[in-house]
Amino acid sequence: AGNKNSTITENITIDTTPLEIQFTNPTTQTGNYSQNYIEANVTASDTNLANVTIYLYNSTDLLYNFTNSTGFFYNFTNLDDGTYYLNATANNTLGNSNKTETRTIKLDTTPPKISNYAVNNTSVSVNNSVKLNATITDFFGVDTVKFYIEPFGNLTADKNGDEYYIICNKTGGTTGNCYTNQTGIYNWTKIWTNDIFGNSNFTNISLYFNVTNKP
Repeated sequence: AGNKNSTITENITIDTTPLEIQFTNPTTQTGNYSQNYIEANVTASDTNLANVTIYLYNSTDLLYNFTNSTGFFYNFTNLDDGTYYLNATANNTLGNSNKTETRTIKLDTTPPKISNYAVNNTSVSVNNSVKLNATITDFFGVDTVKFYIEPFGNLTADKNGDEYYIICNKTGGTTGNCYTNQTGIYNWTKIWTNDIFGNSNFTNISLYFNVTNKP
């Protein structure tokens, strides 16, 4: 009779090639920065590419995510000091995905804070000890602290927690350069400090100690 029938036609898409995605310049690298922004620039390719999402986290939460089908660039601005984690994910129309590595980025634009500077004794007899100390604090960590003491110049202070100090005595004290073996007035005029990100701070002060002949 010539009758016939056939199945419907199903269109099947096969994609076995993984999505390609990577960070490209300009993207902020893993590291420490004295800035309040993070740049992210991503390239992605796939036959059936749908979109790319760029993520920024802090230590506890997802802060921002940016999704687009083209133009995979975002500049996260006005960020607070802290530790951030940056990555990106590419998705295609078949439900497949791939992601970049995660970059750990620390931002710190705030210089160390200087406070509580003091001399423990403003008058000591020759060859005795005198201690100069200050409190220095920073979000991530202090690098170097220097006390300017006339006539010895800039001397690097020792550390005990948030306290930074120099002990002057007959042999030069903790720095090896702050002596009390001659009488006279020694002026402490400046504190300078920086942190591990390179932010620096200083304060001019007017403190002194007097080395006398009295026992």
